[in-house]
Amino acid sequence: MQPDEVKRCPGCGPEGGETQQETLRVMLDGVEYAVAQAVTACASCGESFVAGEEVERTERALVQAVAEGTSGPQALRHLRRWLGWSGVRLGELLGVTEVTVSRWENGHREVDGNAFALVARVALEALEGGEGTRRWLERRAERARGERDTQRREALEEIAALGQTMEQDDDFFR
Repeated sequence: MQPDEVKRCPGCGPEGGETQQETLRVMLDGVEYAVAQAVTACASCGESFVAGEEVERTERALVQAVAEGTSGPQALRHLRRWLGWSGVRLGELLGVTEVTVSRWENGHREVDGNAFALVARVALEALEGGEGTRRWLERRAERARGERDTQRREALEEIAALGQTMEQDDDFFR
């Protein structure tokens, strides 16, 4: 946050107030993540608030701590949401079903360590403006989708051919 940045109280509107560092504590999977953030107390009404840029900075610091921390259901969900992915999209990227992602995130199944490592790597790269791992996952998912489409098309062709054979057999026995 810039020292000369003007901060307005969202409650009553006046500028200014005293800003001090406070620690935001977030508990995920039994692990406490502590991130310092600048909090301003309004001189007029006493309401405490965090300026928009500081909210983003704090969230980025939390994402970094989670990505570098211990894997777990809540940590995986936090990173997935920060990356803007649905459970379905994460499943596509990792080559698993959305049910598997749901089971991981709800603690019904242990989070796959390799899957968490990939998601954490994508998050850490995103924090630095990179997207190499995300792009690799997307290309891999696209190839898998193409292979599944080919298999479906071949299966449908086999079913159609079998149907024609059955019609011919019916004609033969009439």
